Amino acid sequence: MSVTVATVRSRLDYWNVHRPPNGYSQSTYSKGPDGNLYRNDCSGYVSMLAGLTGSPNTGMLVWDTFSKPIGKDDLRFGDIVIAVASAGHSSGHVIMFDRWADASRTHYVGHDFGYGDQPHHTTHVYPYEPDGRTFKPRRLLAVVQGEAPNPVKPKPATPTSTYTVKSGDTLSAIAARYGTSVAAIASLNGIKNPDVIGVGQVLRLAGTAPKIPAYPLPAGYYYGPASGPNESVSGKYPHNYQPGWIDGLKRWQRQMGITADGVWGLQTAAASKALKKRKGLKSRDGNVGRQAWKAAFE
Repeated sequence: MSVTVATVRSRLDYWNVHRPPNGYSQSTYSKGPDGNLYRNDCSGYVSMLAGLTGSPNTGMLVWDTFSKPIGKDDLRFGDIVIAVASAGHSSGHVIMFDRWADASRTHYVGHDFGYGDQPHHTTHVYPYEPDGRTFKPRRLLAVVQGEAPNPVKPKPATPTSTYTVKSGDTLSAIAARYGTSVAAIASLNGIKNPDVIGVGQVLRLAGTAPKIPAYPLPAGYYYGPASGPNESVSGKYPHNYQPGWIDGLKRWQRQMGITADGVWGLQTAAASKALKKRKGLKSRDGNVGRQAWKAAFE
């Protein structure tokens, strides 16, 4: 089974929002967006991103059934930098490569889960900070870049876009939003039962991507804690808010795939922080202002 890079990218922050209860652990498992269980360690995190059932460990990820060797200059998003257990090191480590951090290609941005209570999106020295292990670049066979073998791209009959399914989505709601039909989405994606779609599933749509919805709060206002100033809208006091304010927060929460209760809380704050970090926004707090609103719908 293969996954697209779009699906992988949509899963990067899943365990940042839905944190494993025990944090990093080589003996516990947590669900991914596809409902499968993955081990709460570096190889389990990579397996969750790429949808590798069975949660193979670092020693297995270098098998030809899972990956193949590549050169440093061939690295692209979705590839891995990996070291297996060796003399003096009882365990291996694996990082999913995102992009080069500098023109000289001495540093790169990677995604890994090697400690703490959630995965990390950090810059590393290539191939990895010196620790005695030998790290090598490899390409996961399950991750598909979406490249056509024929360099001549056929002209599409209609404009197409993609949409990543979030919690609470239905095909009918997605169809209405993109100006298409349930039947068209099902046909384009080979869906046999229109009532069954999975969170994290990437759908091809024969329609135009919707515009970013208008920010529902006045200038200077944001969704944040009840302990904040008057401009901080927590959703806890509906009688104090204008019509549409709470519905706006619910819409953002649905877009992020979290509980859409219209109340700013720990889950909303975690989702906002993870989104801002992934998008490279200057603000890294848990509030939902104009930048976080726009980033969620881009």
